[in-house]
Amino acid sequence: MLAEDILIAASKVVEDRRATYGDPGEHFARTAALVSVLFSSILRRPITAAEWGMVMILEKLSRQQGRRPAPNSDNAVDAAGYAACWAEIEG
Repeated sequence: MLAEDILIAASKVVEDRRATYGDPGEHFARTAALVSVLFSSILRRPITAAEWGMVMILEKLSRQQGRRPAPNSDNAVDAAGYAACWAEIEG
């Protein structure tokens, strides 16, 4: 898949998720807050919404490094989408 095709696919995924789950900044902020509470005893400070976008990219990289990802895996598309959301949140 060409880089341009990955970005087009990622754009569609982000658009669909925004329609389903709302603004990624708000969604990432809620998730980051929940994770921050869960790990409050070991974190120096709460995780930000932008940092959560980075965590999700790491999740996609981890999946790609895991057991035999499918050749047409959506990990690259999802990582591109999370990178776009991260950039949007940081403004």
